[in-house]
Amino acid sequence: LIGRALAGHHRERAFVAMMALLQALQALAIDSMLPALGVISRDLGVTDANERQLVVGVFLFSSGLGSLFPGALADRFGPRKVVLVCVGGYMLFSLAAALSPSFTVLLIMRACSGVLSSGMIVMSATIIRDRFSGDRMARTQTLVSMVFMIVPMAAPALGQAVLLFAGWRWILGIMA
Repeated sequence: LIGRALAGHHRERAFVAMMALLQALQALAIDSMLPALGVISRDLGVTDANERQLVVGVFLFSSGLGSLFPGALADRFGPRKVVLVCVGGYMLFSLAAALSPSFTVLLIMRACSGVLSSGMIVMSATIIRDRFSGDRMARTQTLVSMVFMIVPMAAPALGQAVLLFAGWRWILGIMA
């Protein structure tokens, strides 16, 4: 009986961690890039300082647009399939962004990553809402949010640490 209770507790922790990490990938994709914007613009020949901010802006805009679709797709195909496609696509486009030969290609890959990252956020909230109700749902979402809040604080430090030892492309590779 105690073993089952402990196993259930571990499963709940793993579930909260998985949902938090799904939501946190979007914050990681934005904030870990901030220290690298100057290096990216220099490497890819972007001379206008305002243009380099598109690396973040395009991602944010596309993730906002992308959040319109996962709900309908989950109704049709199920949330598990939508999450798997979003995670797989996010990985693929993050790797493609890491290999971008030009700033334009980088922006296109970031836009695609943004659309897919929004699916991870929408689906994690949907899964929590489908799995729990009432106080338990609120408590679980609060735990997920608490874990999620750590990432925007730590991500710029992660990006800076990567830049100390490797190039900006490794930040995108780590996100994948």
